[in-house]
Amino acid sequence: MENPGLHKGLWSHLSGGLWHATGSTGLRGIVDDKEIRVAVGDRYRGSFCRCKGCVSLFDFGPTAEDVTLQFEHWCGWFGHQQKERTAIWLEIDRASVVEGLMDAQRTREAKDEAMDQWRAEGRTREPGIQLIAGVEACHKGPIPLATVTDVLLVDQHYREVHCRVGKPNDDIFQRIGAFGSDLQPHEEHPLADAIRRARAKYTKEP
Repeated sequence: MENPGLHKGLWSHLSGGLWHATGSTGLRGIVDDKEIRVAVGDRYRGSFCRCKGCVSLFDFGPTAEDVTLQFEHWCGWFGHQQKERTAIWLEIDRASVVEGLMDAQRTREAKDEAMDQWRAEGRTREPGIQLIAGVEACHKGPIPLATVTDVLLVDQHYREVHCRVGKPNDDIFQRIGAFGSDLQPHEEHPLADAIRRARAKYTKEP
C-alpha cells in the first residue's frame, strides 16, 4: 500500500510489517503474561477480531488495501486510543505466527462472509463487525511475546519523533521512560477541540 500520509521515516518502519499497537499498561500485561491476548473488558466490544477470538493486528504487508481517507481509520492508535503521549507498536515476526494469522485480505473476506450470513438470516447490522479499513488482520488466540522482534515508540503529537528500542527485554520500560522524558512539551492549538468535533461529524475516526 502507499504511504497514507505519515512522516516518511515513520512509514519506512511500518511499511510491509505486522504490528500490534498498545500503550504502557497494555505492554505491562503483555510482558507479565508473556503473550499478547485477545482484548477483554468494555473496549473494542464491536471488534470483528475480538468477536472471532482473535488478536487485532495492523498488517501493512502485500495484502493491505488502500482505501479512501485511509489514515483517518487508524490514526487514533498513535497514542489517542491508549490515552498516552507515547504510542507503543510491537513488531511481530510474520513467519512465526503464520499458522494462526488471517492477513489483511483474508480478514476482509472473513468479515464479508459473516455479513453475508447475517443478511441471509434476515438480521440487521450488529456488534462484532467493526474492522480497521484496509489494514486490520486477525490472529487466532494469543501471540507469544517471543515473536515480538522490535518495539517502535511514537510521539502522539509529533509523529516525526519515533524510535526503535529493540525487543521487549527486562529494561523495556526504562527505555520507554527515557524516550518519554526527552519529548518536548506539547501545547494544544486553541481550535483543536473544534477541529476534532468537525472531523468526527464528517469522518469515521477510531
